[in-house]
Amino acid sequence: ANSTGLSFGEKTTLLLTAASADVVVAKTMLAKNIAGKFGKFSALDKARALEVLVDQGLASVIEPVLWGLLKNSQETNVVRLSAAQGLMPDHEAAVLAYINTQYEFSQGVSGGR
Repeated sequence: ANSTGLSFGEKTTLLLTAASADVVVAKTMLAKNIAGKFGKFSALDKARALEVLVDQGLASVIEPVLWGLLKNSQETNVVRLSAAQGLMPDHEAAVLAYINTQYEFSQGVSGGR
């Protein structure tokens, strides 16, 4: 099964380190596999993976994934905010509009019952 002797977390760390150093690794290994194995990543590894992909200029390649993560209420806030950050350069107005709709309910609400 696991011929490398490395845990999934260790493999993830190696992949993220390699992807941050080499755009080809980021594009061929991380971006193409993000949909399948991404659910197994820890929240911090997901956020780091998104940061690496955005830093490598690949936000447009994973744009549907970024929107999906941003809109996934089951996802952690750190991952949702990382997705929003990746979308901001090209979709600032849409991202801000979405975020505003999510937090509208808290506006105008006083502490009363």
